[in-house]
Amino acid sequence: MDTRQFEYVLAIADERYVFKAADKLCISQPTLSQFLSRLENDLGVPLFHHSRNGFVPTPEGEIFIEGARRIMRIKGEILDKIAPFADRKKNRLIVGLTPGRSAALFSFVMPQFSSEAPEIEVQILEAPIQNIDELTRNGYLDLSLVIINKDDDQLVFEIFNEEEILFAVAGNHPLAPPSGNGTDGITAEIDVRIFAKEKFLMSKKGYRLRALVDSYLEKLELRPAVLMEATEIPLTCNMIRRGLGVGFIPAGFARAYHDLHVFSTSPKLTWDFGVAYRKGTRITPAMRRFIDLAKEYSRKDLASGGSS
Repeated sequence: MDTRQFEYVLAIADERYVFKAADKLCISQPTLSQFLSRLENDLGVPLFHHSRNGFVPTPEGEIFIEGARRIMRIKGEILDKIAPFADRKKNRLIVGLTPGRSAALFSFVMPQFSSEAPEIEVQILEAPIQNIDELTRNGYLDLSLVIINKDDDQLVFEIFNEEEILFAVAGNHPLAPPSGNGTDGITAEIDVRIFAKEKFLMSKKGYRLRALVDSYLEKLELRPAVLMEATEIPLTCNMIRRGLGVGFIPAGFARAYHDLHVFSTSPKLTWDFGVAYRKGTRITPAMRRFIDLAKEYSRKDLASGGSS
């Protein structure tokens, strides 16, 4: 069931910019631009016009977009209805995570899950959060273990735990305690403004961590110089550990980087970690058991101060 042309147009309509839509779809910007040009030529009408606010649908584009949304809803309904009969749903569980979270979690979950449900093949997909969200919405992913976005009304969320966002510096930073790295214990709250003259390593704009951090810095009236914007948190951690800058990282990543020192912020920054699945999804006993094991690991890890 190839609905890519509808998915591509909807991505442009939702993101307003081709480069953002291409990033969301995991394709190149030229590929998406060429697709749109070919589609408009085939239809004989423009679907968008370019303005200062990005790509704005034309009247013809609005008609196409409305129809595309109906088609995608119907596709979702069809997939849901045939899911109980599909081999993929019977014998395979596809789970999505953002990079850096899978190794420890699955080393805990998989032995127990495999012993209880040996007939289920589990496939893991690591991708940026925007891609994980989209693949969960369109039904490709059965489950995704993600930071909860309560504004997404197409997904159902179950919260596992609240995770703190920490401020990280290299272990040899002048403000890092000489006794050792901060992953053995978080230093008491620190005023991030004392780092105002340093280079910050940030998540890419549009990502949840970046939105949370930008809001926090705005309240502090702090506008630091940004050395780099990363799409993956492990890259940010590696840059910080090498002394190339400072930045914010989730507590779940801290213990994997023993040469970092981390501080709590004031007020504390937190977000919710848990599981997501598309609305209307039939949760099989195997899916429920997988969710329960992931929740058990996440809460044990939080209690022990480990990495999720």
